[in-house]
Amino acid sequence: MSTHSKKLIPVFIVNDTSADSHYGCYAVMNTIKFLAQKNNLDIVGYWPVHKEWYNNQTFNEKLLSSHLVIINGEGTIHDDLKSASALLELASYAKNLGRPTALINTGWERMSPNYGELLSNFELVSARDTASAERIRKYKNDVRTVPDLSIVSCMMIPEINVLRKSIGITDSVLTEKSLELFKLKKSLDAKLVSIFDKKKSTLLQFIRKGTSIKNGLMNPLEAIKSIQMRGELWSLSHSSLDEFIYDLSTLELLVSGRFHACTLSLITQTPFLAIESNTSKISSLIHDAQLENWRLVKNINKLHCHERGLYGWSLREAKNIRNYTLEAIFSAQKLFLDLRKLADQ
Repeated sequence: MSTHSKKLIPVFIVNDTSADSHYGCYAVMNTIKFLAQKNNLDIVGYWPVHKEWYNNQTFNEKLLSSHLVIINGEGTIHDDLKSASALLELASYAKNLGRPTALINTGWERMSPNYGELLSNFELVSARDTASAERIRKYKNDVRTVPDLSIVSCMMIPEINVLRKSIGITDSVLTEKSLELFKLKKSLDAKLVSIFDKKKSTLLQFIRKGTSIKNGLMNPLEAIKSIQMRGELWSLSHSSLDEFIYDLSTLELLVSGRFHACTLSLITQTPFLAIESNTSKISSLIHDAQLENWRLVKNINKLHCHERGLYGWSLREAKNIRNYTLEAIFSAQKLFLDLRKLADQ
């Protein structure tokens, strides 16, 4: 059947990361929804990140009502995490019920070979960076590379032309690095940029999620600083993805430990410096987009920001970003055409 048919085909999306109340994840899920609709894929349900699917009646009903299970791997599959194994084991489970499974938008790092062997149960696998694809290729040769789907959200965001006039700093998924960035914010008198949506949590819930009682007892001073930082991040949260995108567009420089802050900086043309996250996803982004290596900094400081950070994009980088963004859009569209074909078999 032609992929241009108006027939709606039911698919089930697993690992909906928007449950993390994070605008980078919102951008990814918006792209999945947009491209699914464009290819007449009818999403019968979204299964949230962190929620177990084993022996769940609702999950089974959604799975059996779909023709294809699409797993959003995103930042979940690394370090042999329990959540990673659950996603990988799902393909075998779905296959036994006669439902094909695709793993898309995934990283792959520090995963044991026994998990790699589970990839044979997937009909289609798409990695979001070339390094992850190379690691996956040891187990599944036909893996493809499609840049992180948050980048494709540029198709849904109007172009913004505003005066860039400040330095912005985000947090990191790692508390220690977040505190380093928070300290840098004060020394630069920079603007704290929050990637979170506070509408889905209270201040207390947000602070609890980002702090550890055990670590707090071991280092009370660090705990106080972490609580202060989380409080500011919550209070400065935006009310929508569009507002967050606009905020990025006003910056002459972003300093970040957040992967999705960096991907969305590319589509807003906001120059950035970054420190690595819990995996090598930011360095992989810089490599694949062919940006200057110095944009990834091991130990960032005020002097480094002034010496390097205010250069803007070089002409070479600007050209490479345009090419990378176009490749992201083209390869994502091709991916969803193929997902349509897979669901229609």
